[in-house]
Order: sequence, then structure tokens, then C-alpha cells
Amino acid sequence: MEKAFHQLETIVFNSLKRTKTGGDWEGVYSANLNTRELAVCVSPEKLRLSEAHGRLWIPGLVSLSEDARTLHVNIGVEKIVSGGGIVHYYLAKVDLLDQQVTLLSRLLDTRF
Repeated sequence: MEKAFHQLETIVFNSLKRTKTGGDWEGVYSANLNTRELAVCVSPEKLRLSEAHGRLWIPGLVSLSEDARTLHVNIGVEKIVSGGGIVHYYLAKVDLLDQQVTLLSRLLDTRF
């Protein structure tokens, strides 16, 4: 029986810079294993959400579409309210061409 193997060429990973107070999200990167090129896919400065917010960050990656144009992520959204900010987490998709975020579903703080 003949098996088909697909060679892994590109990996996508999330980057967090550790600090004494926790960590700062630096972005999502892709690395081409054949050419050894490293590129920024999603940066904090270019990530866009159409609704009003304080800051955005990606604590976790979920999946990359087959055409490598859409990244599904867990995203943190800080909403500014009087007296500070409220953070909610969502399942979202990010268009890698324009870095536009589309929120798909709010993730509730459920513990098992």
C-alpha cells in the first residue's frame, strides 16, 4: 500500500515576550523551513477590529486555512469603560492580507 506524505514547508507560531510583570504579545510569525525566511503575519500595530476597543492580543492560535489567508485564533479584546477596561476573549478569524479581525463567538470563562 502506497502512502502519500506531505512535506511541511511553513510553520506559524505566536510570540510572547516575557517580562517581570507577565508578558507582552509581540505578534504571529511564519517560518519557511525550506528558505529559512521568518516573516511577521500579524502584528499588534496592524491588527484591526471594526468596533471600539482598547487593545487586542492573540493568546492562542487555533488553525490556518488551507489557502493560508485566514488564521483562526483566540483573541483578547479590552473594552474601555469608565474606571478602566474589561477584557473578553473570543474565537475570531484574522484575514492575513489586511489583518482585519472578525469576532465569531465570545469564549466564556468556563472551568472543568
